[in-house]
Amino acid sequence: MRWSYVVWQESVPPFLVVELLSEGTEEEDLGQTLRVVGKAPTKWQVYEQVLRVPYYVLFDRVKQELQAFKLTGSRYEALSLQDERLWLDEVQLGVGCGRMLPRHSG
Repeated sequence: MRWSYVVWQESVPPFLVVELLSEGTEEEDLGQTLRVVGKAPTKWQVYEQVLRVPYYVLFDRVKQELQAFKLTGSRYEALSLQDERLWLDEVQLGVGCGRMLPRHSG
C-alpha cells in the first residue's frame, strides 16, 4: 500500500487531485508561495505546470470548505461551487462536502 500517487508506477497522470489543507502548508497548497531557486517546485506548481492535472480540489477541514480549480491553458482558475459540490462531467464524478445522507432502505 502506498500513501501517495506515483506517476511512474501508475503510468498515467491523475485527472483530479484532492488536497487536505493543513496550517503548515496552506499557502503552498493554495499556490500563494513562490518557488525558491535551487529548491523543488511547490505542490501547486507540480500539479499545474509539471503534471498538468486538470482539476485540483482543496478541502479545509477546520472551516469545512471546499475550493476547486480547473486547469485552463497553463494556469489554474478558481471554479465557483454550488452547495460545496463540484461535478466533473468528463468522468461522471462528483466531489463535495456536507452532511451524509441516510441510506435508503427497502
